[in-house]
Amino acid sequence: MYAIKRKLLSVLFVFFETSLKLLYKRDKTTKDILSRLPDGFVFSISVDFSNLSITIQKGENGLRRLRTDHPDLSINFKNIHWALLCFAGVIPQHTAFAGKMVRIKGNIDSALIVTEAIYRLQEIIFPPPVARKLTRKSYKKPIESMEQIKGW
Repeated sequence: MYAIKRKLLSVLFVFFETSLKLLYKRDKTTKDILSRLPDGFVFSISVDFSNLSITIQKGENGLRRLRTDHPDLSINFKNIHWALLCFAGVIPQHTAFAGKMVRIKGNIDSALIVTEAIYRLQEIIFPPPVARKLTRKSYKKPIESMEQIKGW
């Protein structure tokens, strides 16, 4: 069963990477979201103990795949099962973060921007009932920095 989950997740990672690159080129909302990241910013999404990861760099001309061990932001799922649930659209990302299924290493502002881009991708690729469940409609207004949240 583990081998099947691993294969399926590797396909979903490739689909995610390709879709995000295409959306960055063609969708104004996605481009606006990711334009808040500096050029040369590198983020990685990976799964512990499985050697599955994608690393993407934002440049002047778009997004591109990169191979590096030192990304600016690392989003790391604790096991393959939780990553599969999240990428297959079974559970929303905010549930994965709240349930401590994911570890983040890097700037929290950047993590929120990347998460918002993933939400935008999910709104487009999933059917409307699934997308409504996965993306929070109250999350429409982007958060520029943590200082904007009252009380910080």
